[in-house]
Amino acid sequence: MKNTQHDKPQLDGLSDVSPAQEEEDRIRAAARRRLIKGAAVTPVLMSLASRPVMGAARQCSASGFMSGNVSLQPGVSPSCGGLSPGYWKNHTTWPTPYTPTTQFHSVFSSKAKYNYGTKSMQTVLNDNPGSFAFHAIACLLNGMSGFADYSLKAADVIKIWNDISTVGYYLTSTGQKMYEADAKKFFENTYH
Repeated sequence: MKNTQHDKPQLDGLSDVSPAQEEEDRIRAAARRRLIKGAAVTPVLMSLASRPVMGAARQCSASGFMSGNVSLQPGVSPSCGGLSPGYWKNHTTWPTPYTPTTQFHSVFSSKAKYNYGTKSMQTVLNDNPGSFAFHAIACLLNGMSGFADYSLKAADVIKIWNDISTVGYYLTSTGQKMYEADAKKFFENTYH
């Protein structure tokens, strides 16, 4: 007769496995079951808590924004620390060298679609709410203000504007094309 648990022969109906060995086998089997259950659950739990390696609390760069990775960390504002176009529209103290009377075209190059003639930046803010230019002006001023959290520089804003207005898109550092709608949304994402 065979012992089905250990596949060892029995002598006179008695098992040749000691009670201590049986207890050790039982503990090992329980540990294996826990390990298998844990291995099955771990990928699910990790996927719930994982954050992309390149993800950040904020998407303050054009390439980061265009990556489509806009997962936010709980409790962290998505803003990049800038001020809105409405703020700049209602305040006359602007960072040097700009003033509300600075002509838009003296800063940003323009094709027909984006031509604001001799309008001042203040006039563009007042007359074109929600436009690409409206948001570009705010980002330009934010970039010149030296806000600690604001990583977009004025030169970046001008480059994005000029590329979109002349060739139709801005090429990010990762090689993605950012079109006007993308740039406008990106600019909006950089302030509160």
